[in-house]
Amino acid sequence: MKKPLIAANWKSNKTKIEAKSWLETFSNQKFESSEIIIFPSFTLLDFVSNFIEEKSMPIKIGAQDLSKFSGGPYTGEVSANQIKDFCEYVLIGHSERRSNFQEDMETIRIKAENAISASLRPIICISDFDEARSLEFAKDAIFAYEPQGSISTNPNSKPAEISDVSDFVQKFSVTFENELIYGGSINAQNVSDYSKIKGISGFLIGSESLDPNSFFEIIKNAV
Repeated sequence: MKKPLIAANWKSNKTKIEAKSWLETFSNQKFESSEIIIFPSFTLLDFVSNFIEEKSMPIKIGAQDLSKFSGGPYTGEVSANQIKDFCEYVLIGHSERRSNFQEDMETIRIKAENAISASLRPIICISDFDEARSLEFAKDAIFAYEPQGSISTNPNSKPAEISDVSDFVQKFSVTFENELIYGGSINAQNVSDYSKIKGISGFLIGSESLDPNSFFEIIKNAV
């Protein structure tokens, strides 16, 4: 049986000192039963990558975003080729990128193509089936299903009904061969229920991943 993939999206959080504290605490845990990916800010990619290598921690690294440009005169942008020096994965199309920076599906498509061209494995966030359809070319991508009403940063959010998520996963599995993980108000208390849904390969965790002990509880309960 394939290990569940548990991804920690730190978003725009953590200084170098805070990241070191998180990693030191987490390094004391045993989590061989899961595949772990951490998505730190760009400023922390080098530090986190080096720390994990020095401690021989079985953790992979991903970037939270990438530029739609391949490089050149685009001040403030970080290209796929720059990112691949530090990590294997990249998060694309997160709900916060869409709502705060007005990213549309065309931008997400371009970013996915850039990631694939640079041999990065994209984790592409989707909120419905049609969005996945428009990204069928990304055969090796992992899709992260984020139902609009269950995104934790939404003040009116609530965990999605298990039956609704199950219906989506079944429909997805019939059409796509891509791995599908789930993100949306996941915590240590409800993750075991979602883990029982056939076809879910893991979880994308946001705010609940900022505390290493809370994140580890999710990992334990997701198996």
